[in-house]
Formats: sequence, C-alpha cells, structure tokens
Amino acid sequence: MAANILQQDIYVTAIDTNLHLQKLFKSGTFYTNEPGLNEILTSAYKNKKLLISDDCSMVKGGDAVIVAIPLLVDHEKKILDTPFLEAMRELAPFLTNKTIIIIETSVPVGFARTYVVPAIESLGKAHGTDFLLAHSPERIKSGTMLEQLLLINPEHPVARELLRQWKGP
Repeated sequence: MAANILQQDIYVTAIDTNLHLQKLFKSGTFYTNEPGLNEILTSAYKNKKLLISDDCSMVKGGDAVIVAIPLLVDHEKKILDTPFLEAMRELAPFLTNKTIIIIETSVPVGFARTYVVPAIESLGKAHGTDFLLAHSPERIKSGTMLEQLLLINPEHPVARELLRQWKGP
C-alpha cells in the first residue's frame, strides 16, 4: 500500500516495531519478492519520502494512518485482540483534527465499532473530532499488488471513467 501512495508523490511514514526492518532499509539490503516494490520503496527511502520508525508520535499531524497489523487468532479460532487494540491505544495520543484511520487488516464485522473506537476513546479521543475510522476489506493477490491497487485520483483516466460509469453521464 505504501508503494502505491509513494507513486502518487505522497510522503509516507511507516511505524513498525520490527527494528530489523529499519536496519534493512538503512543498510540498503531490504528485499521483497513482490514485483516492482523493491525499486519504489528503496528509492523512496533513499530520497527521504519514506520514513521508517518505531515511534508512534510520528503520526502526529498526518492526514491518515493505515493500520496493517495482524489480528491474531488462537488454535481454537478465538480472537486475541489485545495486541491489536494496544497498538491502537499507542496511536491514540497523536490523533487530532479528524485523522483518518484506515484498518487494512481483516477484522470481523463490527470489530472496529465495538472494540477499536472504544479503545481509542478510552484515552480521551473523540470519534468524529479527533479521528475518523474506515475499514478496507479488499483482498490482494500476492505478486500482483501494484497491478491491483489503483489510488483513486479523479484526474486519472481510468478513475475518471469508473466515476463516470458509477455516477452516470
């Protein structure tokens, strides 16, 4: 997802607690099998358009936060929501002025409304004032991400045609 956003010349700050990932980018040894991603991500990192940090305060002042962390399930198929909700609470202090939070992770229907909103609001943040919440349930087939993702830009010819078909002439 970051690669697609970076292709639109939008700066991205990735928050990841995996310090090894940060080291891979710093050393220039990051690699993925996903076609096209290495060039986009490593180039953006070198040009300081992609920042990688483990510091949640880096989201402060951002327009949007895309949450792409796993929602764990145990061997009995019971959701282990504590790590996911803890990550949301870590972001909460830095959400202001209707920061858009997009949950890219597959979550059960109603999970965001029932668990995520209360977790963030428990720290004094107000849904609709400090943050807005969205969920992106789409699935992406491995190896075809850049082909499948289209960042909707009304000036892009494909997006313009899709919008015309949807809205009518």
